[in-house]
Amino acid sequence: SGIEKVEWSVISPYDQSNNQENKVVIVPMNHNGETEIEGWKIDSVEENLVTQMSHSIRVSNNSNDIVARAILTDRAGNVTTEEISFSIDKTRPTIQVMYDNNIEHHSGYYKESRIATVTINERNFNEGDVQATIRNLTNTASIPVMSEWTAQINDQNPDANIYTATVVFEAEGDYEFAVDYVDMAGNPAVSNVQQSFTIDKTEPTIGMEVGESKFTDSKGQMWYSQDMAMGITVKDACAGIYSVEVSINGTAVTTDTKNKKIDAAFYQNRTWEEAFYVNTNQVSQADDGSYTIEIKVVDNSGNSLVFTKKIFIDKAAPKITGFEFSTAGSQMKRRLRY
Repeated sequence: SGIEKVEWSVISPYDQSNNQENKVVIVPMNHNGETEIEGWKIDSVEENLVTQMSHSIRVSNNSNDIVARAILTDRAGNVTTEEISFSIDKTRPTIQVMYDNNIEHHSGYYKESRIATVTINERNFNEGDVQATIRNLTNTASIPVMSEWTAQINDQNPDANIYTATVVFEAEGDYEFAVDYVDMAGNPAVSNVQQSFTIDKTEPTIGMEVGESKFTDSKGQMWYSQDMAMGITVKDACAGIYSVEVSINGTAVTTDTKNKKIDAAFYQNRTWEEAFYVNTNQVSQADDGSYTIEIKVVDNSGNSLVFTKKIFIDKAAPKITGFEFSTAGSQMKRRLRY
């Protein structure tokens, strides 16, 4: 009986401004070689009746659950309906990483644990498509894992759905952390995340070597008879040394006896150990003959340690001011004054 009309529609729950519907009605015709009717291609005719037509419909909806429907009615009143459901996702996901601890002493160095919160905005999220790389380059036995993902669904705008997971960076080490995502429609994230940082919770260490004292008095004070050279070693095994300060009797010693700078910017070239040589003759002696050596070292994460040592130097030879003899009975006594 031939085609009487074709009705069609494209309907989605979101991005409704791109919904569309229309119909074409075919009247009996004297076939004069027409090839289309209102944009529909005539593919087959029998005498003056159209028996087959085709048409392409452009679907622009950015939405899930799009329904494309076609209703065909022939001239005998028979109706056939066909529909398909599909989704179109044009929106690129976004990734954001935020930390609870952003207190860094030197760029990228922290002295406390950090919790990273990873947020992905995506309509059609699949956690299996998250590409997360977590490395601890200096402590491979302590590599954290990402938590389960939680969802916050936006019924008004599914493109604003929020999916969240956390990573706890607790162990010390040099970390590399990267997150990337490609959604089920093949849209890559607007930008991926590539970060590196160091966590160091341990204080640096300080060592000092000084020669054996000539005498230790009842108070435990160490006495020497000449100016003393001292070897100082500072170490930090994880973050590296940021700064070193040395003072003797409150006077800053900025260069050692080998002309090496003590107050150098060690953070510019990550270093784990530095050695210096200082001498008491670089400063003035205190009134009581003492030298108080104070050493402070700070690592790149902000951990610090202060070491203090006090020694005494007496370079003056004693003077004899008197030498007396006395007798008491049958015994002779002597007395020395100095």
